[in-house]
Amino acid sequence: MSTGGRCLVVPMDHGITLGPVKGLVGLESTVDSITRGGADAVLTQKGVAPRVHGNKNGKGYIVHHNGSTVIGPDEEDKRRTGSVEEALRAGADAVSFHINIGSDHEPDQLTELGDLTETAHRLGIPVLAMSYARGPGVDEHDAESLAHAVRIAEELGADVVKTAYSGDAD
Repeated sequence: MSTGGRCLVVPMDHGITLGPVKGLVGLESTVDSITRGGADAVLTQKGVAPRVHGNKNGKGYIVHHNGSTVIGPDEEDKRRTGSVEEALRAGADAVSFHINIGSDHEPDQLTELGDLTETAHRLGIPVLAMSYARGPGVDEHDAESLAHAVRIAEELGADVVKTAYSGDAD
């Protein structure tokens, strides 16, 4: 999905969490513009795959595998929404999964990420983990907490890890 050792992935999976997000309502034209503009891949939930493929201009496609909503009881309680097999049928080049280290749901999310990486690697598809330090009393931008979140995702088998920025380049 990338050239030159860098990869720009544009996450477009926020509709489940936030509802109809401006710019994602007309998904087809947004995907077309983003991929023509230089993005290496787009990331969405599985249900919009048919709307993505004809507009991604040969770029990569990642299917996200869990979600929660802002109107539900706990936004940090990300629940699994699909399978690796389903993502492959949808034409995914990779799968992604979100975990919140420090949340009350961390144990379940760790188990689910471990299961997802096992299945994905058996089927030959890479995993992007979105691993954040989030929960009661957790500083979301603390460099040590973020490093821990990244290490957990790596140790559970993620091929690529996305996390928050600490605010310090070091």
